[in-house]
Amino acid sequence: MMSNSDCLPVRYVVIAFLGIVFCLSVYKMGENHGSLLTSIGKEETRETKSTTFTQGLPKVKETPGPKKKKDEPIPIPDDSVLAKMSVKELSDFYHGYIHGTQVLCSRRVRMGHTGDGGWDVCEEQKYKFDPKSCLVYSFGLSTDVTFDDAIQKFGCEVHGYDPSLGDTDPSKGYSFHFHKVGIGSTNTKNGQGWILQTLGKTREENGHSPSKRRVDMVKMDVEGAELESLKKAVAEGSLDDVRQLAWEIHMKTSNGDPRKDFLLQVFKLLRDLWLKGFRLFHTNRNVAKGNLYTSTLDKKYRTSCYEIHMLRVHY
Repeated sequence: MMSNSDCLPVRYVVIAFLGIVFCLSVYKMGENHGSLLTSIGKEETRETKSTTFTQGLPKVKETPGPKKKKDEPIPIPDDSVLAKMSVKELSDFYHGYIHGTQVLCSRRVRMGHTGDGGWDVCEEQKYKFDPKSCLVYSFGLSTDVTFDDAIQKFGCEVHGYDPSLGDTDPSKGYSFHFHKVGIGSTNTKNGQGWILQTLGKTREENGHSPSKRRVDMVKMDVEGAELESLKKAVAEGSLDDVRQLAWEIHMKTSNGDPRKDFLLQVFKLLRDLWLKGFRLFHTNRNVAKGNLYTSTLDKKYRTSCYEIHMLRVHY
């Protein structure tokens, strides 16, 4: 039988062996733990760097105003399609189109007389005039300058044009600028001795070309000269910065109804204005006695004169 003293060396060896195993286990755990901490630290560093990078990006400034839709349909067919339509079809299309609303104006204000001579202005925030800088061109004054007076009282710089007034200066008593010049498709003098100019030349003479100063509104009531004048203004780009366009269309009629060639010209102009970003927001029927007629095409009571109000929604 082995005595206790004989077992001591063996016991010490076992204890020593267990101690070594224990130490190795602790060391291994610590090594694994350290690796885990190092990995976590690296992840935290990457996360912190990512967060810092994201927060450091500059804020994107939103572009003011609506964006033009690339696939926005044009409501007026091509000339080839229109040419195949009958006069009645074109007439119905014309009167329906003119009365359409293509853009909403939540605040419409009448400037000048409530009847003939006054015009509507959109006072919605996007189109509202700034009294410190607004600029208005008014073509065709006759003896009624209530619109021009109302606009200049608002604070706008107003330039009024009418070559038919002779020596009469309708701006007396008001603070708008009167010019005895008319609007036209060319720069010329007609048989009556009136000086006619394009919108582009008129703006250039005043130092108001599109590259120098924006025009807030163009109003045009020129007794039939509006089609050619506006066509030229579109072609030369002198409407490209205009925010509101108000014009009276005088329909040439034959036997109480518009001629086909006239309607084709009107639709071409309306299409060009659409492509420039102009949209109808209001139309007045001028119901003066000389403008009303009964259509021989559909027996409807029509007017040959509309006051058209447009906003340029793309700029």
